[in-house]
Amino acid sequence: MTVSTGETIERLASLVSLFNRGSLDLPDALLDRNARFRLNGVSYEESLGRSPDDPLVRLIARGPGAYRFLAKAVHYAIPDARLTLGALTRCSRPSGFGLEGSATLTGAPRGSAEPFAADCDVALTFDVSGHLVDVTVKLDEGLLARLRAARAR
Repeated sequence: MTVSTGETIERLASLVSLFNRGSLDLPDALLDRNARFRLNGVSYEESLGRSPDDPLVRLIARGPGAYRFLAKAVHYAIPDARLTLGALTRCSRPSGFGLEGSATLTGAPRGSAEPFAADCDVALTFDVSGHLVDVTVKLDEGLLARLRAARAR
């Protein structure tokens, strides 16, 4: 079954809308249970410092569990976080398809009067059924340091 770009973007828009409302819900069948998340080349499971084969790591570092942990961390650092997707281009992947483009995260970081606005590159990989299996984000290290500082407050 081939999933259309329009249908996929509609499902992503639903996820973004939920995120922007502070919800940890996910649109039905969007995220694969083993979906990986990467930030600046480092997977979430690697950042936990334990073996990726550890069942606990797999439970919290992949799929819906990982999404919820990461979304909650962003909302803690930026309580009024707003995500906006830029233009996304469909591309081929060995076992599915991808969407590549940009996104912008804005809001007021916890404990800071300076507004936060971060443009980032995103690469999303979907399987042939349209389930999101990989999320890769590239974010400026200086902006990432501001997010980490806000989380520590």
